[in-house]
Amino acid sequence: MADNKSSEGNHIASKEALAVRKKIIEWDLDHCKELTPEQVDTVIDLYRDFKKSNKNIRSLTVDVECTNAIKGLKAVQREARKTVAALKEIEEYKRDRSDNHD
Repeated sequence: MADNKSSEGNHIASKEALAVRKKIIEWDLDHCKELTPEQVDTVIDLYRDFKKSNKNIRSLTVDVECTNAIKGLKAVQREARKTVAALKEIEEYKRDRSDNHD
């Protein structure tokens, strides 16, 4: 945020701080009425920093124990290979048989 100080050293509230102060009054938020415009600007700056720092926190690391699942998939793969090989043998047998009958 730009330095919001007047030449006399007093804080000049940002448009956002003035809008927040207006909402505090509209909503009759007694617990916030004592906040100065400078304090509101500080909170706004803190929130902006928080949002910037959280933009990159969108990854998630998950450790999953999948040893048994992998073993099972490998077993299925072995059986599938055996089945494909057996089907090829049947096709060859049928082809040979039909060639012999012609």
